[in-house]
Amino acid sequence: MPKKLSIGFDLDGVIIDHTSNKLHKARELGYELEPQDTASAVMKLRMALPHYREIQRHIYGPATVSAPATNGALETIEKLASAHDLYIISRRDIASGMEQSARTWLKEHEILVHIPEKHIFFVPHDVVGAKDKVARTIGIRVYMDDQLKILHELPSVAMRVLFDPFWVQTASHPFRAIKKWQELPAIIARL
Repeated sequence: MPKKLSIGFDLDGVIIDHTSNKLHKARELGYELEPQDTASAVMKLRMALPHYREIQRHIYGPATVSAPATNGALETIEKLASAHDLYIISRRDIASGMEQSARTWLKEHEILVHIPEKHIFFVPHDVVGAKDKVARTIGIRVYMDDQLKILHELPSVAMRVLFDPFWVQTASHPFRAIKKWQELPAIIARL
């Protein structure tokens, strides 16, 4: 029988797909981006920093509720929840109440059926290592994020997985990388 693991996920860009909201807001600001340009690591390079921050505030605020789930996320979470303890550790601007739109999204998409509310953590968006502190306390063994810099900030997690649906983060790194949620169960099964 497979070992029961504590598995953590980032929310934005991993479970929630902000691609269309980023494209729409970028157009409003005068940028013509392609879907692959919406990865945070790429988007920061394609526009002025104030515009990037404006898009981030938009997607983490009111636009969160209208964003779809990432293709395959809900089905894979349901499958993994039957054998493992699942957690969400997400960086949000807590001081501005940005986690409320995320909580609404999680309820509306019935994520709480598979990841109980007590397994959902929002940490300050501007504190380096905040996700690792939570992950270490819980004993997270596997964590999936869409940002390399965050994965580097999680030394307590044994298996760090980069979710890169557009395959744009090509810098050398020591992490497993996947393009689709459907690839994750096979990685976890080998642990």
